[in-house]
Amino acid sequence: MKPPVAPPSTVRTALKEWAAVAAAIRAGRQSLLLRAGGIADPAGRFGFADPWFWIYPTRFHESADRLLPEAKPFVDVAAAAASADDAAAADGRTIRSLDLLASLEAVTWIDDRTLAERLAPMHVLAPAVVRERFDYRQPGLAVALVRVWRRRGPHRIEETPAMEGCRSWVKLAEPLECDALEPVLSDTAFEAERQLYARLTGPLHERKEGMSRVPHLDRQ
Repeated sequence: MKPPVAPPSTVRTALKEWAAVAAAIRAGRQSLLLRAGGIADPAGRFGFADPWFWIYPTRFHESADRLLPEAKPFVDVAAAAASADDAAAADGRTIRSLDLLASLEAVTWIDDRTLAERLAPMHVLAPAVVRERFDYRQPGLAVALVRVWRRRGPHRIEETPAMEGCRSWVKLAEPLECDALEPVLSDTAFEAERQLYARLTGPLHERKEGMSRVPHLDRQ
């Protein structure tokens, strides 16, 4: 069993993910990210800029019918969290709560639709969404296995214009402290996820040392 790597002291990078999917990740139901990029992202294969990033919940393009029926409770959780953020906002500001820190454990580029469909047990996306993402711009998906930690109290940040829109990666206004973290899954449970990921992706499986990077994200 691979021992977990300690998180850095701070992380400034965040990856947008549907709020209901973030709720599924928080509950331990999903440890997989399937990405093709957003409208505001550069063309080409989707890449990961950093081995550590916050999950940035968004409801942009999200709807219950784009998730599996079993994900309905996660939709409700996400809606309640959004209402709490709206209540905390003032003067027209948009507030986002970030409490999930992800570590990129492995990433694979999949250009076989059948293989993409085999990953269904590891996520809550509807089959039509997986097909839509697979066919976006160019056939293929970046599939990442992430280990996730939950912060006991969320960071609440103000969403700036630079963070808005259909973009995947966000540079936060300032680095966020990686403290008071607890793993969403135990070491044993996550090792089972790792083995399932390796079995489903087969020979295409790549460890994070070979991950592609995102050149448009200016890391500091």
